[in-house]
Amino acid sequence: MTERKSGRDQAGSERGQPYWGLAVIGFALMLAPSLFVAGNILEYELGLVGVLAPLDALLADPARKELFDLASPFVFLGGLLGAVVINLYPVMRLDLSRHEGTFVGTISVRNRPWNLAVVAAGGLILLMMFAYLAVENL
Repeated sequence: MTERKSGRDQAGSERGQPYWGLAVIGFALMLAPSLFVAGNILEYELGLVGVLAPLDALLADPARKELFDLASPFVFLGGLLGAVVINLYPVMRLDLSRHEGTFVGTISVRNRPWNLAVVAAGGLILLMMFAYLAVENL
């Protein structure tokens, strides 16, 4: 009888590739947008005054506000998109084949909880930011 070994090591990676490291990078990329969205929800939707006071104080200087306005799309949207995209790699597999004249597509999702958490949280925050942009600009 032969024993079948899985390709996993104790760190939860397959064949030496640390997928949890991508989750850590994803969480780091989501930190600024998450705090910004949470602060806006707490202050403007729940009425907690002063949550965004440190950001308001930082943006009181016109030069800092201009820099913030330039950098914020890259930090917020770019960070979220980057977090989602780099964490889709270890989670999702796409396969396209041809079978009897028909193209067959398969999407498989692997159970990697930390990477799935980044994809789900990043996707939710992206959805909230795009919904805000759509409602605000109508």
